[in-house]
Amino acid sequence: MTPLGILTLIVSGLALAMIAVFLIRYLVALRRVAGVLGTVAGAVRGISRQVEPLQPLLSNVNGNLAAAHNTLAGVLGR
Repeated sequence: MTPLGILTLIVSGLALAMIAVFLIRYLVALRRVAGVLGTVAGAVRGISRQVEPLQPLLSNVNGNLAAAHNTLAGVLGR
């Protein structure tokens, strides 16, 4: 094999190694992001469960506010 052929193989091997390193680093970054997104999704699910019971309470509060508004409107003559 000629020196130019050997040099071509070495350069090609280095280029493939650099591409492999880049792809591995990219994969590691994507796995980190997936882990963070999993944590965020779990936190959002937890918050949604904690906020869920507020609906009946808020309906009751809105009904009481409407009654108070109507009473005050009657007192003010509106």
